[in-house]
Amino acid sequence: MRMREELLSLLIKISPQGIAEQRGIAERMAASYPSLFEGDDVFVEAYSSIFPRCILTMAAFNQRLTELNPKIRIYQTSNARVQPFTNTLRGHKSFQAEAKAATLPRIDREIDRISPAVLARIFKPGYAAFTASEADKCNVFVRSLFDLMMMMQNTEGDTRIDDLFTPQERMAVWEKINAYRYAQYGTSYRWGDAIFEDGASVMRSIVDDFDAKLAGENRSAFLRFGHDYTVIALLATMEVEGMCARTDDWEHLKEVWVDFRISPMSANVQFVFFRNEAGDTIVKLLHNEHECRIPLASDIAPYYRWDDLRRYMTDKMAHIAELPAVKELGFDRPARVEAPAFGILEESPCR
Repeated sequence: MRMREELLSLLIKISPQGIAEQRGIAERMAASYPSLFEGDDVFVEAYSSIFPRCILTMAAFNQRLTELNPKIRIYQTSNARVQPFTNTLRGHKSFQAEAKAATLPRIDREIDRISPAVLARIFKPGYAAFTASEADKCNVFVRSLFDLMMMMQNTEGDTRIDDLFTPQERMAVWEKINAYRYAQYGTSYRWGDAIFEDGASVMRSIVDDFDAKLAGENRSAFLRFGHDYTVIALLATMEVEGMCARTDDWEHLKEVWVDFRISPMSANVQFVFFRNEAGDTIVKLLHNEHECRIPLASDIAPYYRWDDLRRYMTDKMAHIAELPAVKELGFDRPARVEAPAFGILEESPCR
């Protein structure tokens, strides 16, 4: 059990590879939109969930921005007031226990099924009697090895333990993990209505942010650093093409919903605002730095006029507020968090 606990403790940290990924995203963003990040008058507002990994992620991203432009001013902070849109959990928590109880045992059963074959690759034949008599402990050991194998993908270096599992075994266990993550974070018909409230929390923040920009607040970029389930909820609520499947067909789930495509490490969603020659404000949506589409009519897709996109999101928020599962949660609108009209605060947790 100690190995499993140590592995799980890694979830609150960020690896050197994770830092490199954030620096790369920041560098590509700055290169793609130089008018936003070059010059003497660049002000970036950045908020992070209060979890250490998110704070470190924000720090890595912003550090690269300041390396590229030392004159950039960044306000960055992390506090409980930003949690409603960086750590969206209200909907998820309302059914988490039930969804977990229904899907977690499937992973355990799959591990139990493959454990004898995996153990036979590790131990000499003479240990077969021991592994059989201590099956429960050995199954926990194999599960820890599988967790470690997955986490090693997020670290630097070439050391891997993939060969302990056959491709078929890896696929079989991943299918159960994919279903577990979908049940907890996705919009399944059985549990998923409340997830839309989590996505609505993020959309509210996006609308408020750009309304403030139009009102004259001088920010070049609004950055938010949250969690995988926050990204999943936003994509599903906005109905981003290929990322918003609603189903209870668990046997064929992988055909319509794949966790590592929707929310890999360093998952990100970008709203890029432009003003065209006619003076219209238009928006391009990016998921993991690739253009994406939503079911909103647009003659310039994957670009959307802000007036249309704002109406699309506000209409969705109004509809979500009336869902029975959401009404049970309450729909308190969080106040917009105000940033100062100057650069980095001295009390900011990351500098």
